[in-house]
Amino acid sequence: MTAKKHLSVANIAAAKAKPTRAEAEQAVRTLIRWAGDDPTREG
Repeated sequence: MTAKKHLSVANIAAAKAKPTRAEAEQAVRTLIRWAGDDPTREG
């Protein structure tokens, strides 16, 4: 059984909303950690 999301104007608008710079930077830090590196290191 698969879960289906109900489509609504609010859901569609939220899906198309551009992430903020802070959200994008946090996502990059998460990916760096996932890859096994330290996101706080220099360079």
